[in-house]
Amino acid sequence: YIAPLFALLGAIAKSDGRVSEAEIATAERVMARMGLTGDVRQQAIGAFNKGKQPEFDVTGPINALRQWVGLRRDHAFPLLDVVIETVLAEGSPSPEKMAILRQLAFALRISDMELMALMAMKGYAWNATAGNRQRGPGGGGGYVPPHRNAHGPDPYTVLGIEHGADERAIKRAY
Repeated sequence: YIAPLFALLGAIAKSDGRVSEAEIATAERVMARMGLTGDVRQQAIGAFNKGKQPEFDVTGPINALRQWVGLRRDHAFPLLDVVIETVLAEGSPSPEKMAILRQLAFALRISDMELMALMAMKGYAWNATAGNRQRGPGGGGGYVPPHRNAHGPDPYTVLGIEHGADERAIKRAY
């Protein structure tokens, strides 16, 4: 799964036209967290560079990752977590990055609601106000740096609602 994962990360990084230093640093952090060294690290770097190429088709890596995950949701969620980290590396993601992320989530049988929850845990908040009917990836959202306290992530951010939300909005989001 290393080669398809890093090829996909490269494609996501390049999808908005330019690979930023933040996206490269995120890929480096992922390699370090995974303990990639030597030939495996070089394979990951090569795959990332391949994914950055113009006209790179993400279908192959997504299919390979879907096969690797199979029906194991315990593999799908950590995989998505790594991809989301790259999508949010520069802050608010572009529509192109969100499209690739949603394509991967769909292939892994992860619903939009589950994807929104995963992204909220990373600090991506959707505008859940009554006047905004475009909720979810690609509409009405924005990156808000995660607020953390001694008890974990901010529950309002996890639910994708504003701090001033009333009880009804909180229940609806939950």
